[in-house]
Amino acid sequence: MAKISPDFAARKILLAAYCYYVLDYSMMTDAKYDRLSDYVARRWKDVDPDRQFALCNPCDTRSTGMHFRFSVHTVGAALNYYKYATGKILEYKGPWRRTNKGRRFITCGDKRPRSVV
Repeated sequence: MAKISPDFAARKILLAAYCYYVLDYSMMTDAKYDRLSDYVARRWKDVDPDRQFALCNPCDTRSTGMHFRFSVHTVGAALNYYKYATGKILEYKGPWRRTNKGRRFITCGDKRPRSVV
């Protein structure tokens, strides 16, 4: 794998997980996802705290993305990627969950984006 920062790899994992679990769209192979997840878990200390919050912990990062917390920025990036890849426009208007520090996020079980005509 080309050398990328663990934090950038974490961003790619979050984007891929949202596309896969929420939008039902695969943006990378399972093997690539697994390699990135393992890399992030091994280099956890080099991952930004916001991404650590989103991924929960290094052990879970190696398993499924169903438990991830997706930020406003991750959701926006995923919807833009999906629009570029498929030509379909989706939007997510909430509701957002909030942490005690004011971070807004959603999980895979939250409301799905809807199609924009």
